[in-house]
Amino acid sequence: VYADTDTLSSFLNRNCFNYFMKVFETLGAEIIIPKMVLNELYHDDMRTGIRTEPIKQMIRGKRILEEDIDPFSDEADTYYELCEMMDAGEASALTLAKHSDKVAVVASNNMSDIARYARQNGIELWPTARILQEAVDLKIISMEQANNLWKKMKKDGLRLPIDETFEAYYKRNMLIGNSMRKEVS
Repeated sequence: VYADTDTLSSFLNRNCFNYFMKVFETLGAEIIIPKMVLNELYHDDMRTGIRTEPIKQMIRGKRILEEDIDPFSDEADTYYELCEMMDAGEASALTLAKHSDKVAVVASNNMSDIARYARQNGIELWPTARILQEAVDLKIISMEQANNLWKKMKKDGLRLPIDETFEAYYKRNMLIGNSMRKEVS
């Protein structure tokens, strides 16, 4: 799983980053944060130590890996091409996922920027809503906890699906047969 800044922030800002970690660890996924995403997290004036410290601790404990793009590689060509269409964090996550030798998922909320490219390159996208759905399915959090978190995220202006509550989103996705669980890495 290659994580983008916006999805990490959606959990870090609400002091529930452990949900993000538990979902992917339960699914047996390797969590990778591109160096450019770390730069965005660590150097944005709005970021605080409270928000970045969990990431730093998990990198030190090797629960999260960081990965950079070799400037003299095919990855770099892809990255620079994508930077013309989107932010550096999104571009780096998509680049690393595209060039991964494993099944890759990108955790990102920026669907309008990256969805088309991801589809064209066989990269699965997991926005915050999907991660919350997995957290409920895996019994990491309760429906009540997910509803409360959804309400806070909506209040904070996070772009989520139109559903007023997480439970409404969840039920709507179950009705359309949105089977989500796949082995990710």
